[in-house]
Amino acid sequence: MKVMAVAAVPLAALTAVVVAQAGTQEQAGTRAAAQAPVRYVKATVDLAAASSGSGSARYVLDDRRGTRWSANGTGQWLRLDLGTSQRVSLVKLAFHQGNTRRTRFDLQTSADGKTWRKVWSGRSSGTTLGPQTFDTTDVTARYVRYLGRDQVNAITEAEVHVPARAAKRLSLGADGRLVNVPYPNQDQIPDFSRAGYGGGGVALPTVPVRRTVTPPAGGKDAGAAIQSAIDAVSGLAPDAAGFRGAVLLKKGTYNISGQVLIRTGGVVLRGEGDGSKGTVLRATGTSDRTLIKVAGSGQRAETPGSRRPISGSYIPVGARSLNVSDASAFNVGDNVVVVRTPNQEWIDSIGMDACKTKGTAYDTSDVAGQTCLNTVAWTPASRTIHYERRVTAKSDNRISLDSPVVEAFQAKFGGGAVYAYGFPGRIAKVGVENLRAVSSYASNTDEKHAGYAVNMGNVEHAWVRNVTSLHFIQGTFFAGPGARYVTVQDSASLDHKSQITGGRRYPFSVNGASHVLVMRVYASTGRHDFVTGANTPGPNVFLDSRAEKSNSELGPHHRWATGSLFDNVVHNSTTGKKNIGTYNRADLGTGHGWSGAYQVFYNCLGDTHKLSSPPGARNWSIGCRGTTKKGTGEYDAFGGPVAPWSLYLQQLRDRLGTQALRNIGY
Repeated sequence: MKVMAVAAVPLAALTAVVVAQAGTQEQAGTRAAAQAPVRYVKATVDLAAASSGSGSARYVLDDRRGTRWSANGTGQWLRLDLGTSQRVSLVKLAFHQGNTRRTRFDLQTSADGKTWRKVWSGRSSGTTLGPQTFDTTDVTARYVRYLGRDQVNAITEAEVHVPARAAKRLSLGADGRLVNVPYPNQDQIPDFSRAGYGGGGVALPTVPVRRTVTPPAGGKDAGAAIQSAIDAVSGLAPDAAGFRGAVLLKKGTYNISGQVLIRTGGVVLRGEGDGSKGTVLRATGTSDRTLIKVAGSGQRAETPGSRRPISGSYIPVGARSLNVSDASAFNVGDNVVVVRTPNQEWIDSIGMDACKTKGTAYDTSDVAGQTCLNTVAWTPASRTIHYERRVTAKSDNRISLDSPVVEAFQAKFGGGAVYAYGFPGRIAKVGVENLRAVSSYASNTDEKHAGYAVNMGNVEHAWVRNVTSLHFIQGTFFAGPGARYVTVQDSASLDHKSQITGGRRYPFSVNGASHVLVMRVYASTGRHDFVTGANTPGPNVFLDSRAEKSNSELGPHHRWATGSLFDNVVHNSTTGKKNIGTYNRADLGTGHGWSGAYQVFYNCLGDTHKLSSPPGARNWSIGCRGTTKKGTGEYDAFGGPVAPWSLYLQQLRDRLGTQALRNIGY
């Protein structure tokens, strides 16, 4: 029995873990005083495969006990590929009907997927639907295989746990809270925990149904009927929580030749399942459009006379407070924008100036594609980024903010300012859930059909859950300017139909939005599967998600996205060589340049991990793995996962407690 400190369970700093050994269960919480505990952490799995079965093998990796892999017959197997060799120590399995049925099986490991070694044999407990821990013989391996010894094999979740590596910047303290070590200039990895609906850690609501729509007979277009129901609910008075009601689309197929639009807050569009037999919205016709659009009106407007310059020569990344020249314009509770106002000196210093032009004193060397751009040079106006925050405290001319700044502000490079704003046209509390969206198409490369399933802009405290899309040009979800505090969860983007080239197949895209949490999602056949666009202001989080059969890179795409966290993200590409990371893309795409700054890749797994840091800024890789490592970014504990398992979940727990994790499904 292993002596351990548990870092793999996101919910709590547990004092005991049930370890199953030789068919029995033992308590592994008692630690020998003289033996230092070892932290075990869940290792991200590259791919899952199986001998056969009614459910896809990938379902055992989706953190959803409502899905499963199942196969009947002795000798059926489920194989987990860790992507790289790891010291396998524990395996956790959750069984369908595991509270009433005991399952007999072996656990095997392999270095090459061909020669297998048995490391455990016995039965499950038959007492729980939750994960059961099986203490295996420690062995270095890349593959772990379940081999069934009964007629029924049904697994809802599978995990492999390995000893956690030690990271320099982040660790768990004796009290179970995160230790975040600052740099000498006080830079530190930002807190991302306010991303998501309600500012993080808030359960998505179940809103009462106010209108019901059934599929029209004969396959007639259903767009007008659905829009009429949405408009009717939009006209209802909101309740005390701000919700007007849900439109329920009953099971069946709804042909829609146009677009469904939600323009009023408090409205939810709900189906009866995202499977092929649930609620299916079929985007018919040959127009490239979003099928379901959620959009408020207008744009954010600066309050006249409220702008105040930021004081001080350097505001470190991760800071929660800053000084302004005169804080009398702001009160606690005010919505404000912290705006970074770069100058030409900054652009020259990071090498995003024109190669043909001699710039400021910082323009010391022009090497095309490295220290200057031959295509479209950056300008100060084009890289001005606006961060929405709320004032939480004020003392003299110092204000505190709800979310930290996610990039450093330097006076010599233009500094920044704070201003109050209004956004009367932004709507709130809108949801799209429990449905399947399918686009019609003429061929695998056809581009005269629907682009996105769901597009959200000018909306806050919104969500997309249990939505699967198929055959769209782009994919399932796009968050645009004006969107914030949005959660996308338990959704999928599958089998895209388009040319495989630039500007296509962005399955889950955050472009100009902030405080977006994308978690437990799956993409297949995309290009830039989990992606941010130019000037996208953080914090934004991609958590516990998988991209398979990817045709291109994963990470920020272009032009200085800031403050993104890629947390336990898997990127499996078609060539086995595509990048996960962030770096200087130089003249690609007419001047992409530095794709991102202050990006964090945490316990991620990909083919090629490419990470570089812009001059004067930082990008981090912590606990990540890949077959190839490139770039000069800040790599920490490369080659194996670190504790805690998830940075976002740990930060959320430290701020709000374990109930916040339960609220979002962990």
